[in-house]
Amino acid sequence: MSEDDEKIIKQDKLLFKLMMHTYDDENKRNELIDSKNSQMIAFLGIMLTIQLTLFVNVLSDYLSGNEWPFLLKISSCIFLIFNLLFYVAAINKFIDAYAFCGDFKNAPKPKLLLEKSKSNIGERKALKYFLTNFPDIICHNYELIENKVQKANEGFIFLKAGGFVSILFIIYILSWMIYF
Repeated sequence: MSEDDEKIIKQDKLLFKLMMHTYDDENKRNELIDSKNSQMIAFLGIMLTIQLTLFVNVLSDYLSGNEWPFLLKISSCIFLIFNLLFYVAAINKFIDAYAFCGDFKNAPKPKLLLEKSKSNIGERKALKYFLTNFPDIICHNYELIENKVQKANEGFIFLKAGGFVSILFIIYILSWMIYF
């Protein structure tokens, strides 16, 4: 093997190692995003339960005719309905981001490695083959992850809006309690 061939193989090995590092980073990023989406789904499930319980309590107070003013009952229902809508939209986005949205590709595939090892091709040819296919796999996985991130960001927008409405609702109820 010539000195130039050894130099090329050394460079290809370095490139392959860097691409494997990038692939591993994307794989970890995918797991982290899935974990966060799962946590947000669980959190919103709890929030929806709390909101629905509060909504049912407000409606039952409204129907039982307690001392709450009519305006407070109606406005509380409106706040809670908007809150529920924002939380349902948020959980929908997080579920959409968490759901299987494409095929996360393995690199290099074990079956392909076995085939290449049996065919006794040279190290240089094998590295070239992997280096030409690896970038496509990494880009494909990157696009899948970015799609998940975009959907999760939309979920966070709805979650923030729901949180803002919740804060307004609490301030509204407290102001009614103070002034009336």
